[in-house]
Amino acid sequence: MPSTLQIELADSKGLTPRFANCHHILCGPILMQLDEPTDGTVAGAKQMKAKILALLNDSRSVVFRAELDSGLAIVLKFSADEDSPAVLCEEAAVYTECLKTLQGSIVPTYYGKYSARCPHGRNMVCIVLEDCGEEIGRDLDELENKEKYKILEKLGEFHLGSNYHLGDFGDHNVLVKNGEYRIIGFRREDMWYHECKFDNNWRFGEDYKTTYTCGLLANVEIPLQININGRDHACTWYPSQKVIDTLLEEDGRLTIAVEGCCHGDLDAIYAHIAQLEAKHQYKVDLLLICGDFQAVRDWADLQCMAVPDKYKELKDFHKYYSGAKTAPILTIVIGGNHEASNYMWELYHGGWLAPNIYFLGHAGSILVNGIRIAGASGIFKVQDFRQGHHERMPYDNSAMRSIYHIREYCVRKLSLLPAPEVFLSHDWPHQIEHHGDLRGLLSRKKFLRADIDTGRLGSPPLMGLLTTLRPQWWFAAHLHTRFEATVAHYDADGSGAGATDASVVAMRVENPDEIVIDDEDVGVTEVSVVPKEDKAHRNPDGITLSDEEEDVAAPPLPPAAPPAPVPTSVTNFLALDKCLPNRQFLEVIDIPTPQPTGAQGVTDASSSSPPTLSYDPVWLAITRAFHPNLSLNRMQSAFPEETHARSLVARELEWVNTHVPPKLGGTWAVQGCQNFVMTAPPTQPDETGKKGGRIPQPPWYTNPQTEAFCAMLEIPNKINPPPKGVPKAAPPATTSAPPPTASIS
Repeated sequence: MPSTLQIELADSKGLTPRFANCHHILCGPILMQLDEPTDGTVAGAKQMKAKILALLNDSRSVVFRAELDSGLAIVLKFSADEDSPAVLCEEAAVYTECLKTLQGSIVPTYYGKYSARCPHGRNMVCIVLEDCGEEIGRDLDELENKEKYKILEKLGEFHLGSNYHLGDFGDHNVLVKNGEYRIIGFRREDMWYHECKFDNNWRFGEDYKTTYTCGLLANVEIPLQININGRDHACTWYPSQKVIDTLLEEDGRLTIAVEGCCHGDLDAIYAHIAQLEAKHQYKVDLLLICGDFQAVRDWADLQCMAVPDKYKELKDFHKYYSGAKTAPILTIVIGGNHEASNYMWELYHGGWLAPNIYFLGHAGSILVNGIRIAGASGIFKVQDFRQGHHERMPYDNSAMRSIYHIREYCVRKLSLLPAPEVFLSHDWPHQIEHHGDLRGLLSRKKFLRADIDTGRLGSPPLMGLLTTLRPQWWFAAHLHTRFEATVAHYDADGSGAGATDASVVAMRVENPDEIVIDDEDVGVTEVSVVPKEDKAHRNPDGITLSDEEEDVAAPPLPPAAPPAPVPTSVTNFLALDKCLPNRQFLEVIDIPTPQPTGAQGVTDASSSSPPTLSYDPVWLAITRAFHPNLSLNRMQSAFPEETHARSLVARELEWVNTHVPPKLGGTWAVQGCQNFVMTAPPTQPDETGKKGGRIPQPPWYTNPQTEAFCAMLEIPNKINPPPKGVPKAAPPATTSAPPPTASIS
């Protein structure tokens, strides 16, 4: 049976009187047949339905926004006059012949060409494309420099990937969605082909030279006004590296690499980042790792990691701990469910696991060049969520697992933060899968279907935090697959997703790609993963056409539907895989930094200086306010209700602003208080792999960093106080420098 697409009108939402010119398309449901298969077509999808939601354009062709019955957002592009069917067929050929490798990242994903005869007997052609958002709505030269740069970057990648150049390139060739741009509008008559000699290697510190920059790109008129050494510098070509460097410095942004499950493979992760830096000519400022970090210092630490004995392997971390190697990038990590939990307990409040490798703690928030990065370690288990931290060394099998189960104590503290730019978790938030490409996820991870169907996938407390904090980015790992989602947030009177009750029971999802820890005789089953590509390539559908049209009188328009609520913000969710060859385990993003204010750890962020790690004053205040509730027994004491809790935090923030900066030299710098100190003896750098025989768990260590942190906040060290008779660590030295202040905002 041939693949078909049935198209119908959906409640007239967003429709306008211009539909009078489109009645030959909308005179009733249309059944269209796929002319040719495409790489974008959903495997096995034979009959599909699409509902038209809005009219976007009716000039050169008639363009509608629509949605498939699978939930995939698409655009339907119909022929509008007697010439446009041939034009559409040419455009379809461009997508299939020239732009295959650029679909989903530079240009829209192409889902196919369909054809049909409408009820009035007219032949129609339609191509189906990914919905990449809206037109930018203004001239390109009116955009901010950083937005112009993004568009020029896309245009350059289009040029290099296709050897084509758009002759009349302008704002009509650009769409934007959630800050991401796509190039559109591919008429053969407007496209120039040539063999480009540009090698995509920007020379640092050099100006534009035709010897290594394409002459066609030089004709693109998008004026950039950039101040270099006090003088405005205008360029109408694809910027030289000197211009790009200046642009990045003026924008003030961090280039951040995010990695999924580490599993101790630090050498491979740092090597992969170095390869990306060399290939793309950028410098990564910060690395974030989303759990299963495995900070294993020695063979004894392996006995505190909840994995079967056959997986107890000494990998790379001990070399960074001992000083044999140094992390080349500032690295911030959280914990997962396969950790040396004894070492991470030493740094419950956060601290340096090794030089340049910082652990956020069981829960925490810090500032990097003013960017707030918060995180929650571990995974959710309902039976332990409302308990205190009762585990004691040496751990039995139960304690070795419950110690990494997230507690309500941590979630309540995190819920009182201002909105962070970035949130890290190991677990996925509950039902996050419904905000992304669910079909693509199930095609890769079929074992998740039962838990998705019953609403048991993910952590309810984390979804509560996501909808409460509304971070710009949320990164996770755990399920060993790459998955993107977007969660829209609305005002109180909107219809956005609400917080999920943390008491909802979430059962464990058995992942065949995960280390099985409850049965030491069960192994790991590797499942195949699709090669790296944009998510739009993984949710397809298809389409085809012909010619000839007639004028048909339009029926009366139905009453306009009320406008859909507009989200006030969105959270971009991204889960990543584990570090293995040909797996999608790492992503590089840019995040703008705040302008220098001298407060809250914000420093002058230049692209040439390393990032500054600072305490989050609000998190310090929350830690002081909730410290009396930190339970070391199974029974957790009652928490203050939210209004009272916020008043406690506000009071403690006054204390923090007054007392902490003088102890840190007048700043909020973490290294003003905490510096890396080895507690367990180091292991020889050449030791690696597995070791037989019975190895006992390590002894108790009091970590000087935890002592210093508690002394700074003037709270007792409940985590690992020194035994009786051992003197406490000295608090940080005080200074008379004027303290910067912070507020809850």
